[in-house]
Amino acid sequence: MNTHYNIFKTSPGDSVITTMGRVYSYDEVQPTIETFKTVHPECEFHYEVITTSGVKSGFGRDPDLH
Repeated sequence: MNTHYNIFKTSPGDSVITTMGRVYSYDEVQPTIETFKTVHPECEFHYEVITTSGVKSGFGRDPDLH
């Protein structure tokens, strides 16, 4: 499984969510958000965890063959 984290910002009084970046380690999430806060102190920042499979579809055991 591959995991990465998308970081979003929301501006006060605005319902638009803007993607700010993507990091590939949980240890990088908070320092990255703190850096964004220094540039945009009026905004709120959130992150979401994205997990994807490292195995491409079509690879692996085919149950129809057994």
